Amino acid sequence: MSTIYITEQDVLFQIQHHYLKVFHQQNQRICIPIRNLSQFIIFGNISLPKEVIQIVHSHQIPVLYLTQTGEYLGRLENPSQLQAKYLTSQRRRARDTEFNRATAETGVRIQESGVRIQDSGEILMNEYINHTRLLINSDF
Repeated sequence: MSTIYITEQDVLFQIQHHYLKVFHQQNQRICIPIRNLSQFIIFGNISLPKEVIQIVHSHQIPVLYLTQTGEYLGRLENPSQLQAKYLTSQRRRARDTEFNRATAETGVRIQESGVRIQDSGEILMNEYINHTRLLINSDF
């Protein structure tokens, strides 16, 4: 699954045969199957065309709107019947600097170790997952 980051005002979108194509300055930058999109993250005052909004809605692809400096503006989501089980906890954790620091340190440690030791990637990933679970479950 892929996240599309949109940072420029003059981006054009095209939907063609279940693919999303993104153009900037008349050059195609991305061509991705719509089923592989996990979300859009849009920086600044950029609007999505109606056809993209329809695709986002029908495929339940969230769109996150941020300012040019990365401050949260809002989200566009197709709410499902089921409320997200951990949404409240995720929002609380997003403001928890200690949690974010610990998660970032674990990610950096995994990345550094992964460069030196190729075969232990699964062990390092399990360590990261267990560390993250521990931090998340401490809320409950």
